[in-house]
Amino acid sequence: MAKRYYWLKLKEDFFKQNEIKRLRKIAGGDTYTIVYLKLLLLSLKDEGKIYFDCVGDSFIDELALELDEKEDDIQVTVNYLLQKNLMSIVEDDEYYLNEIPTMIGSESESAERVRRHREKQQALQCNSDELHCNNDVTQSKSKESELNIELNKDINNRVIELKEKENLFTPVYSDSSYKEYEEETINHLTNVWNEYIPFIFKGASYLNKDDKNKIIKLVEKYTLHVIEEAIKKVSSIDYYMGKEPNRNGNTFKISFIWFIENFYEIYLRINL
Repeated sequence: MAKRYYWLKLKEDFFKQNEIKRLRKIAGGDTYTIVYLKLLLLSLKDEGKIYFDCVGDSFIDELALELDEKEDDIQVTVNYLLQKNLMSIVEDDEYYLNEIPTMIGSESESAERVRRHREKQQALQCNSDELHCNNDVTQSKSKESELNIELNKDINNRVIELKEKENLFTPVYSDSSYKEYEEETINHLTNVWNEYIPFIFKGASYLNKDDKNKIIKLVEKYTLHVIEEAIKKVSSIDYYMGKEPNRNGNTFKISFIWFIENFYEIYLRINL
């Protein structure tokens, strides 16, 4: 499987949040703030989850060992985060950082190469004659095209790995006409949505032509099964279900069309 990179996205007002300002005012607060940031970084690869692996005598002891911080500092920080709803206890051996869904970023190794190549090309200045400049531009476009192909291969390989794992190469509704296939697929997917996502959605008959085309293209790329599993996983994430307010006290409820239009980002985030 291709290597992935993760990073933490801090908004410019991170240190202006009341929870962070209050934390820093506690005696030793700057240390506790660093511990919180370390916990966020530790949870990135597991989408906000931190697991107790029984390496330490307790969860707190293990976190102190992992983060190279004092056990007392870990305990104070964790207690504060739990009190301010910045952390939740899922199980005795699992903690969850509630703000992570809005703070996580990731990309594949090939995507990172594409991004760095583009940044490099933007920084270059053409100081030679026009012919030499045109040659450089042509070579640059060729190189970028190669990197984009590599990126697409990386994405496709991730989907193929999942399809092979779940044995999903069997066509969906292969005995039906294509029009019937479209109708059955859209109806089935909207029914699955209504089963797992308890928000008002009137069904396939209220979708316009563009929406239906988006759904069919998505199904043909990822398969119906993959999208169904994504819906099920999304339904178990409090942030998407409007059960967890963000730092501004606002909640977000995922809609069916938003899910379809942002599926790729969701697919990577929930790590199917």
